[in-house]
Amino acid sequence: MQPRCHPRSRPATTPLNGYGVCGRRPQTPCVLKRHTELLRRYGHFGKVPTSLALAITEAGANDLDDLRQKTLRDHRTRHARALALERHLKAAWRVSDKIASMFLSLVTNPDLADVPGPWNLGTDWRHFVCIDSNVDLWLRSVGFAGPWTYAARRGFLQQLSAKIPLRDRDRRLHDDNPRLVQQAMYMFMSRSNRLNASDDCAHGRPESCRPCPRSLRGRCPFTKRLD
Repeated sequence: MQPRCHPRSRPATTPLNGYGVCGRRPQTPCVLKRHTELLRRYGHFGKVPTSLALAITEAGANDLDDLRQKTLRDHRTRHARALALERHLKAAWRVSDKIASMFLSLVTNPDLADVPGPWNLGTDWRHFVCIDSNVDLWLRSVGFAGPWTYAARRGFLQQLSAKIPLRDRDRRLHDDNPRLVQQAMYMFMSRSNRLNASDDCAHGRPESCRPCPRSLRGRCPFTKRLD
């Protein structure tokens, strides 16, 4: 049997003069060597696409769309399908809960673009929430006590989102969209993104800060409490 060299576990292959070589079995053909030659990379840039291709194959699918169709057939509920898609993607090198949610929310969430994502139907798109350091800053500012697992933080944001009627602000949106609520937290706590937005109130401080509710002033990365 030919050895299966998965890039998640053993970086046995390196590019040398345009050829994939292996320190264990240099003469044995394998997909990892072939990808190394095609991509001319073996670091993260090489491992991610190669590992994703292997993860899709291990799931019994031919490509990403086939993986989705298989997931829809194999699981009855929308939430179970969301969990399965997330699990399949996280099998790839360096694909975390956050990275998997970034991709899956992009292709499933109906409110992230004018046209719903191609995977919108049949999956619990509310499950996919991207939590990063800026979102954690917001969570700490409101006294979130944990536990600081990804699942617990996502669950907290989902519960919060269920109480925020987004359609009151924009009729085109769904009332409950945890991904948009999370994105608002991210943008509010991100100095660089707010400075890059020409219409952000940060450009008019300190005058623009005074009408802001006290609860927001105390969390804003641009100002301390003004009262």
